[in-house]
Amino acid sequence: SKRHNELLKRLAAYTVLVANNGLIDDKMDGPSIKSNLGLLWLNRSIEKARKDYPHYDELIMKGYEELREKEAAGCNDPIEMGTTSAMSMIWVLRELVGDEWTPELEELFLTMGIWVYVMDAVEDLADDFKEKQYNPFLVGVTEFTTARDFIVKNAYSISGVLGTIVGRMQAAYQAVRPNMK
Repeated sequence: SKRHNELLKRLAAYTVLVANNGLIDDKMDGPSIKSNLGLLWLNRSIEKARKDYPHYDELIMKGYEELREKEAAGCNDPIEMGTTSAMSMIWVLRELVGDEWTPELEELFLTMGIWVYVMDAVEDLADDFKEKQYNPFLVGVTEFTTARDFIVKNAYSISGVLGTIVGRMQAAYQAVRPNMK
């Protein structure tokens, strides 16, 4: 239907703009052939998405700038950083879904975004330490051998963060589930 085609078009633009920010972030962290090639390959799609949906780009950029500010300030709270990261996407998703958006749906998307951010931070521990890149788990860390050793030494705090997110995600899903169509 025409409505679904428009939604898919908006979702595609949104996805391209989020990918653009991810590639720019990678590029800002250091020279990256992957990021440069990705930006070059997506250039026309990025420009079209910006032209067709400038408000999406503004919202995503606003969230990205807030994330960068917190990184620069040395925030060591992975959930706070994940929330900031996810909110830049939530703002656009709220507009995409429109009248069917609910606070319960927002909490589900928010916690899923936090999960993705935190899991990425855990996955990137070794690379971030080696390349001296920001990672909320590594703020203030001066000694690091391997990601595995770091996770073992910090098992309680990392599992506490993950458990909090999973609990929130499960509660959000339980609130959304009865209304799913």
